[in-house]
Amino acid sequence: QDQSWLRISDLFYVNGLLDAVDDEDLRMLVCRLCAAAITADGRVSREERMIYNHALARWRISSQQVSEAIRRDPMH
Repeated sequence: QDQSWLRISDLFYVNGLLDAVDDEDLRMLVCRLCAAAITADGRVSREERMIYNHALARWRISSQQVSEAIRRDPMH
C-alpha cells in the first residue's frame, strides 16, 4: 500500500490541488508531466518522490500505468 510521509499541512494543500483535477485523462497528463519534471535533472529528490507517489496513490494510478501512457504517446 502506498503511503505518504508529507506533513499534515502539506497534505491539505497538495490534496486541494490534486482534488481540483477530476478528469482521468488530465490526471494521467499531470502524472506524465510530473514524471518528466522530476527526472529532468537526472536525479529524483526525496521530496519530489514523496509528492509524486502521493499523487499516484490519491488518484489510484500506478507508476506502470504512467510508464505505459508515456510509451503509447506518439511523440515518443
